[in-house]
Amino acid sequence: MRKFIKKIASFSPFGGWGAYAVLIACTIGSLFIGCSKDDGGGDKNSDPTTSDLLEVKQGKIVYDAPNSKTITVWFDNYGKQWREEFDGNMYILDDTAGKAWQADMNMKTYRERELWFVQAYFSRYIFNSDDVEFFLDEGYTTGTETIAGKSCTVYADASNKKLGFWKKLLFLDAIAVNGEVRQKAISFSEIAPPEGTFLPPADYTKE
Repeated sequence: MRKFIKKIASFSPFGGWGAYAVLIACTIGSLFIGCSKDDGGGDKNSDPTTSDLLEVKQGKIVYDAPNSKTITVWFDNYGKQWREEFDGNMYILDDTAGKAWQADMNMKTYRERELWFVQAYFSRYIFNSDDVEFFLDEGYTTGTETIAGKSCTVYADASNKKLGFWKKLLFLDAIAVNGEVRQKAISFSEIAPPEGTFLPPADYTKE
């Protein structure tokens, strides 16, 4: 599944995220999750397989992004729970509860999202064996690079497109056509997320 996603796009919350995310989410929904026209979703109780989980239990990672912006990500339970904050937007996934939300940090509002859609969004943060096979098939070479204090495995091609991971967690995304760095970790702390991280903030209003 993830091999197919990578063939479509390496999507991120900027640089055409909307078009990529809709394409990927719809593809996953129709081909892999079997969502019906009636419920508009998928398996609301779907659970990641072991290969789709991280090798580090929990933490906080901050990334540099284009236009002097930052992306802050919290995760727990080896990638079953996620929260991303970027440019006034917040995405929250709690696979353990079968819930997902999208929030507007400026308006302080939130709404529930289809679980499979947000699972697809966060899947780019996890690198599994299918991804390794795909990038090696595409002619990428492997090496190591220290990023945010961690010795990361980096996959690169002749045009300097690169992806870097540590314990299957994304540390570097420079997969754009010109090798532009779209997301690079600048700090990582292997710490427990604060209570309530994987719920909409208490002072936000539901749309």
